[in-house]
Amino acid sequence: MRMIWIYITINFNFIQMRSNFIISAPRSGSTWLSKMIDHHPEITAVERRLFGNYADFVTSSKSKDSRLRITLDKFVSSISNHYDVGLCEKKSLLCEFIKTILKYESENSNRENIIDKVTPYPGTVNVVCEGIEKYFKDCKIILLVRDGRDVLTSGTFNWIDKCKDFKTKCSFESQREKSLAYGTYQSLGKFFLKEEVIEWSNLWVEVLNSFKLLGENHSVILIKYEDLSSDCYSVLKKCFDFLNLSTCENIISRCIENCNFDKMSGGRSRGEMKINSHVRRGVCGDWVNYFSLDDANLFNRIAGRYLLAYDYEKSSCWPLEYNFKY
Repeated sequence: MRMIWIYITINFNFIQMRSNFIISAPRSGSTWLSKMIDHHPEITAVERRLFGNYADFVTSSKSKDSRLRITLDKFVSSISNHYDVGLCEKKSLLCEFIKTILKYESENSNRENIIDKVTPYPGTVNVVCEGIEKYFKDCKIILLVRDGRDVLTSGTFNWIDKCKDFKTKCSFESQREKSLAYGTYQSLGKFFLKEEVIEWSNLWVEVLNSFKLLGENHSVILIKYEDLSSDCYSVLKKCFDFLNLSTCENIISRCIENCNFDKMSGGRSRGEMKINSHVRRGVCGDWVNYFSLDDANLFNRIAGRYLLAYDYEKSSCWPLEYNFKY
């Protein structure tokens, strides 16, 4: 067995294949952006989950069974530990897996250019950045940013869907879900977001910090979800130009047309909400319909300075400037 692992040992410091990345916090529009890019004839968009050293089980309203979420590096680490594989051989095995995946994607799509959509799991952003830095030294990175308050609101709805079949829910979660089921949210107390705000706001901050981490050695551009929503053509053209792809008007228009909100949502118009849909509503600023003043103050304490840094607010006193319903 030991001789088999030594046989596949290779130089894992650099993979000589073309691959770029979209990095964003979950619920920031990365699925929309990657699908539009995937309609460009010169590139294919994927979601590999190569790095993060992460594994868990998740359930949703769409499936009765739990689903394993596991990153490739965690999977390789698990099987390596099972077979008592050394650290060097483990790294070689991970590299071999990545090379095989890249080769399959390129051959299957018949395209040389590949872009990987990455929405890191909580607490894994640094591991993701380290993996990209180690294995994809010459890659280009699109950092997609959305207002963290909209990220938290969308994330809360997504969490409600995922825990729909949980047998143990606190009274707050059960009442909130029941209220939302009627289509018009009514406040259940001081908070809409409750404990989830801590995890999601911290993850939002971690992803924003990756801009600095990756920008030192990689070519990185920042794209805002809000700009993508208001002027999709210009932003998509900027992305294609950054990736050295054709910016032909017909190509860009086709990418947008094939991935508009109506098509991705199954026929709904932008702004028309479906609570348990991955493509829920597609509007900017929806957070004001759900945040309470206490939610706003809590978010401001955790991540308010990033709202200022990315021009989502002009003053640290922004919670006092909104007329919250609750």
